[in-house]
Amino acid sequence: MNNGGFFSAVVELVTLVIIFVGVLALTYFVTKKIAQVKQGGQKTKNLQMIEVLQIGQGQCLSIVRTGKTYHLIGSTKEGISYCKELDPNDLQLDAYKESSFNEYLAHFKQDHEETQNENK
Repeated sequence: MNNGGFFSAVVELVTLVIIFVGVLALTYFVTKKIAQVKQGGQKTKNLQMIEVLQIGQGQCLSIVRTGKTYHLIGSTKEGISYCKELDPNDLQLDAYKESSFNEYLAHFKQDHEETQNENK
């Protein structure tokens, strides 16, 4: 291969890497934006949707945190109904703590290493 062909191949490779990194960055920011929209579009200190369970078409039960209390809310196409206040001790709240991507990645790596060690 001559120098012109080699240079052309390197430029093409660098271009593809830049495009790939750009697509990854775009995916990251779009995913973060979708997560914000799912959470109501804004962060609040006093209100948080903890869990939603679809129980039928257009019907769902929601656990909502308001301040330090938790409430069960029912919603349908026709409206929203307050069901009851929930005892935080009855809820499994540790499953809903926010985790960073690095925590997920470290957990994945640990599982992957354990699987490789088992296969040896």
